[in-house]
Amino acid sequence: MTTTTPGGGTPTNEIPVVARPAEPDVTRRTLETIPDRTHAFLRTVGTEPEVRALLQGCGYDQAEHEVGWGRLREVSGMGPAVTWISDEASRLAITELDESDEKIFRIATASLQRFPAQAEYVLEGIGPVKGAGAVINMEVLLDRIDAMATGNGRDPATRDQDQAAVALLAKRGINEAARARFRALITTAKQANPVSPLPTNREERERDRVAKLMHLREWYAEWAEIAKAVVTRRDHLIRMGLGSQRRSAAAEEEEETTPAAPSPAPGAPAAGGSD
Repeated sequence: MTTTTPGGGTPTNEIPVVARPAEPDVTRRTLETIPDRTHAFLRTVGTEPEVRALLQGCGYDQAEHEVGWGRLREVSGMGPAVTWISDEASRLAITELDESDEKIFRIATASLQRFPAQAEYVLEGIGPVKGAGAVINMEVLLDRIDAMATGNGRDPATRDQDQAAVALLAKRGINEAARARFRALITTAKQANPVSPLPTNREERERDRVAKLMHLREWYAEWAEIAKAVVTRRDHLIRMGLGSQRRSAAAEEEEETTPAAPSPAPGAPAAGGSD
């Protein structure tokens, strides 16, 4: 294709570059929904061969799957590299961790009130959540408790208080055996790496989180659109977080046939009114 340069200069054979439309502003609330939506997408692709086959026809492979998991883990404060979830054991492990994290975090939060410095260290930036966050946050919690137990990376001056906090958590049921069992579930759910160091400045942490959320959103938005183009089963789309449940015909019919309350006759007193 021959084009003329501005001002009538010498023609060139360059293909004109089409500017990409500006990305619309995304609210922080919307960004914070992306991790759970991405997890639903990844889990469905990893556990539904029919969905996986459809996306593979568009170039989605294990490497691409790991890109999605890697960006999700970045948002959650973890490093890259996970396994392809494809069996019942993995699904059961994720479910059990998801169901256990609220109880464990509540016990830890209540117990560590006696040890404010240890509570701040163990619980900063994590808590009970749904989906992938439950797996990742539980691992962060276990890593921090183990660090207090062993002293690795901890100030020797806090050693006695760290040990006392670990002993209290053990008495409350978060003992070494329980931590080992949760670690086994995490290993089954997906291969894990050590926690990435968190920025110390709050504003810096916020900027870092927003940047990682945007990075995750870029990947998710692309593959979500592709999935909506090739996946036609509604139940699969719902599991991926890309569709919603239809209202039942009975509910719609009931709404349509329920008579509206009659309007009061002119001059009649309102219901419950006084004479």
